[in-house]
Amino acid sequence: MIDALKARLKTEGSVTFRVKARPQAQTNRFRGPLGEDTFKVDIAATPEGGQANAELVRFLADEFEVNRDQVELVTGETSRLKIVRIVK
Repeated sequence: MIDALKARLKTEGSVTFRVKARPQAQTNRFRGPLGEDTFKVDIAATPEGGQANAELVRFLADEFEVNRDQVELVTGETSRLKIVRIVK
């Protein structure tokens, strides 16, 4: 699931997908797919003050082995459903 996105990032140079974030979880982790190119992600941060978004960006940067500035929240700043773009 996520491995396919990582492979696409390597070959195409960028990848865009949807994330359904669940803030205030115990740990950061991918919970699984939620349809085509949509993934459930647990985030161990509160949604207040953009903390969950910042933690999501950090988590995705670590997972995809890119810098944080290469991860962009395209839409969904205040929503649980977000569109994320990662550029290599």
